[in-house]
Amino acid sequence: MTEDKCIIRVKVFRFDPEKDAQPYYKTYLVPIVPGETTVLKVLKYIYEKLDQSLSFYATCDLPYWEAKKKGICGQARCNVFVNGKPVLTCEEKVYGDITIDPPTQIGFNVIKDLVTDAIKITEDEFNKVGTLRLYKNFEKLGELIREIYE
Repeated sequence: MTEDKCIIRVKVFRFDPEKDAQPYYKTYLVPIVPGETTVLKVLKYIYEKLDQSLSFYATCDLPYWEAKKKGICGQARCNVFVNGKPVLTCEEKVYGDITIDPPTQIGFNVIKDLVTDAIKITEDEFNKVGTLRLYKNFEKLGELIREIYE
């Protein structure tokens, strides 16, 4: 079976509060296999081949369900927005050009680039939300975040 690779444009939210006055977007050209390459693999390609200053959160290379079963999932902290849609980077497949943003729309604050203060939420706090799959329960997650940080 031949893989039909193509090059896509990946526009990534960038912000380092220690260096940048304002957030900005940087565009990268990344090879993918449409429908097979995940957002996580795209981010790793950018980091490994193009820009080692990019910060993002990933605990593994496994699909969510496998990582969770093995007990190594980071409680869905790899949550980002792709083209305005909340996704887990380890699950979301890429088909064409994308824009990647941190999940600030649901109440997280940017630490650097795509890393947010979601990394501070513990597994017990996630369990209060009733799901580890953040993008399925944003309202409850927003309530939890306000409760934790207020």
